[in-house]
Amino acid sequence: MRVLMLGLDEFSSNLKKSSPFFIHHKKFTDYVGEIHNLCISKDKNFEFNYYKDSKIHTIKTSKILFPIKSFFVGLKLIKKYDLQVIHTQDPILTGLPGFLLSLFTKKSLIVSFYGFIPDDKWINSKWYFKRNKFIKSFLESLKAISLSFLSYTLVRIILSKAEKVRVLNKVLGDYAIKLGCNPKKIFIIPMRVSLENLQEKKLNKDKFIILNIGQLIPRKGIDYLIKAMPLILREIPNAWLYIGGYGFEEEYLKKISGKNIKFLGSLTSEQVLQEMVNANIFVLPTLSEGMGQVLLESLSVKTPIITTNVGGISTFINKDNGILIKPYSVKEIADSIVFIKKNSEKAKQLTERGYELVKRKYNLERVAKLVGELVK
Repeated sequence: MRVLMLGLDEFSSNLKKSSPFFIHHKKFTDYVGEIHNLCISKDKNFEFNYYKDSKIHTIKTSKILFPIKSFFVGLKLIKKYDLQVIHTQDPILTGLPGFLLSLFTKKSLIVSFYGFIPDDKWINSKWYFKRNKFIKSFLESLKAISLSFLSYTLVRIILSKAEKVRVLNKVLGDYAIKLGCNPKKIFIIPMRVSLENLQEKKLNKDKFIILNIGQLIPRKGIDYLIKAMPLILREIPNAWLYIGGYGFEEEYLKKISGKNIKFLGSLTSEQVLQEMVNANIFVLPTLSEGMGQVLLESLSVKTPIITTNVGGISTFINKDNGILIKPYSVKEIADSIVFIKKNSEKAKQLTERGYELVKRKYNLERVAKLVGELVK
């Protein structure tokens, strides 16, 4: 099978074949066939042959313009390589060009559904309102309303025209059905992690490292984690909070940060895994989430996790492999971190069970095989 995969991954021209993206897609190639990934470039347009006949093709553009540019580039790729299937990463920014390409070329369309965009805008609106930025709050509300209408309309059309729809878990499957998707089209295929490069944890004896990695946006709830630090430091004086990633909330988060908080900036996939290996605990206090790839990655390197019981997180995180807390709760964040620190044996049990879950259900081999069956 020859497949065009449309994704919003961003790459620079100096990327290496050893990156996790290529490790994963090499495995997909083994099960799917020839894959042509069409993604975003940070510096210039380029092509990269990463395994057998599979290639990555990039467009130097923004995510907003990607739907337009990817349609025209996609047409050329379909014709040049005689591609048979179009697979999109989401139902809108890649789903729209994928839908149009399918319409023009009569190729099969598979759409991945990982969540719903307007949710971010509603959370952004509340975030601005709480900080007395009423005009920005109003504008975010308008965006949420317009995006809700536009997204619901587009998603309904695209999901109805797709031959198959991939969701990460039952929660997102039910969400897709509410949006009008035929249940018979839905296939549950989770996120995946590679266990090939599992490193032995080497913890810093002088620091208790609390790690958070992701977009620095209101939906991720990082401000609640920062506000929990004074409570944590009372019980764990050598605690340090490391925050990785970037986003428009960064300036505000730095402004409210106190002692023992370090911002790591943008990280490569390799750096993310290294930070997870070095961390004593990973905390994701998110307010809305489809699944949470970073949680799987943390489990894969046996780092204890604390996260909120929202979205599809509870479909794989429970009392046996992590700690689930309520969203918006500074006290629960602090109490849970202190609990992990003071109960090392319990923490070890959680990580061992979490690792076994990843090994059994979310390993790269199993998920690549499921994707191969989906495409064929």
